[in-house]
Amino acid sequence: MIKGLDISPINSNAWLAGFSDADANFSINICKRWNKSSIRVQLYYRLETAQTYKTKFNKINESLFDIMSKIASYLKVNLLTRTRCINNKEYYSFILMALNKTNINKIVNYFSEFQLLSSKRLDYNDWYFILKFKNKNKITSSYIEEALKIRKYFNKSRITFIWNHLENSYLES
Repeated sequence: MIKGLDISPINSNAWLAGFSDADANFSINICKRWNKSSIRVQLYYRLETAQTYKTKFNKINESLFDIMSKIASYLKVNLLTRTRCINNKEYYSFILMALNKTNINKIVNYFSEFQLLSSKRLDYNDWYFILKFKNKNKITSSYIEEALKIRKYFNKSRITFIWNHLENSYLES
């Protein structure tokens, strides 16, 4: 039986966590400022998905605009579109990014309550560690070193996977 569209608030269930496990990423951007000798560490959450998908049941394209707009509204971010051409085929996607303090706090609050289950959880934990380190300390060389060390084995470069966050994850509360 097909369930109807869930219209509950984004922060009322783990749906966004599952969607993020599939289509989001946590990023650590480290670069020198162009006009200074200082280094900037920027953390952000990015969710990108195709603008439409074909449903298995009715074979028509369904737009993801409404749900992506709802997520963007919840996070208080803009919803952007992107067109890419790969091998002479065009791809259209929606993108939203959380990168300021307000957006990042929404992300942290949400993922504190609704856990990611894939290896993205490991990326989130590292990303969150840098965020907490940044919030507790001034931007120092030790902060930059820690961020560089974590970023080296982050996302696709990760070589160590610890899955203890999955213990008892199947139990209902």
